[in-house]
Amino acid sequence: MSEQTQKPRQRRPSGQAAEDPLPSVEVPVWQRLLLAVLLGGLVGLLLSGEFSTTARWAIGAAGVASFLLMLEISLRAQARVHARRRAVAQEWEAIQDRIDALMPELKADFWRGHQYGRQGLESNRRWHNALTDRAQEIWSAIPYDKRAFSRDTIRLEVHRRTKAAMADDTFWTFYSPQMERAEFVHYCQLVLEDNGWTVIPAPPGCFRSVDLVGDSEGVVVLFRCEPASKELGEDILKELAQDARATEVPHAVWVLDGAFPDKVRTNAGAYGISLAQHDDLTVLALRADTLPTIR
Repeated sequence: MSEQTQKPRQRRPSGQAAEDPLPSVEVPVWQRLLLAVLLGGLVGLLLSGEFSTTARWAIGAAGVASFLLMLEISLRAQARVHARRRAVAQEWEAIQDRIDALMPELKADFWRGHQYGRQGLESNRRWHNALTDRAQEIWSAIPYDKRAFSRDTIRLEVHRRTKAAMADDTFWTFYSPQMERAEFVHYCQLVLEDNGWTVIPAPPGCFRSVDLVGDSEGVVVLFRCEPASKELGEDILKELAQDARATEVPHAVWVLDGAFPDKVRTNAGAYGISLAQHDDLTVLALRADTLPTIR
């Protein structure tokens, strides 16, 4: 499975938890005492009526001390805000790294849920359930006591990242009645592999009619995958049976994304070839050992 280059980091989503308000800064005791002495001395001079040079110096000293005290309070508050922002950025980076590590599994979850939903076998709640579990896994793996991002925020980010990655990855093929034969063959391979089969595409020039060779717990099967738009003829059945006999593979399955005509069903039974619709591939492994033998 080829992985695409990950996209650059996205900026923090607007739905994240709000940052903490400006933290309170406790003034040291010595600064409080110094300010109290200066202000007390200033008040004493004012009450005594002594506005001498000493009084002016005291007033200036009190002003300077007050300014320095407020400056220190401001700098400490700013340092705490920057520290909090750095912690939030590091947490978001850790979340993105964890999503990167899980992306192969996330793509498989996305395909499995949406693909099966389109077939009508189950709704895409399968993807939403997987998404919730992955978000919980990421949230639990972030080693921060004070978390800045909720599980819902992580869930939305996982969904966004996975959807974008799937749009850029041609490996995962979704079923469509309008798909070309090569796409349909690849789609059938994905479904078989997702349900326990070991599958390889047929080597070029090795077969006349075989698209895939699959193995399910020692049961080897040849597969021919055909879109319903293809005109179905007995020649394909004959070639498929010949390929199976030539390679001594006992089973062959012709997969179609539509209904088989009665004539094709009759001819397939005569050759010992199984017929299956693409939806049947999800459970084919359960009856692989009961497939008919090529005649």
